[in-house]
Amino acid sequence: MSNVKGAAVTARLRYIRERHASGGYERFVAALAPATRTTLADNVLQHAWVPFDAFVDIIETADDSRR
Repeated sequence: MSNVKGAAVTARLRYIRERHASGGYERFVAALAPATRTTLADNVLQHAWVPFDAFVDIIETADDSRR
């Protein structure tokens, strides 16, 4: 299984928080796969390794929420 640095994940999450209206971030998180929500619940640190699948889920869910 591949991993990605937490800094990449936290940067995307910060971007999503900044650009979604009230309650938007919560709706975004609810749309994520359960495993990704579990990963985020662990408070991702910038220096930590995060499963690549979770990173892809975050990107794809963010892209879907723009449509």
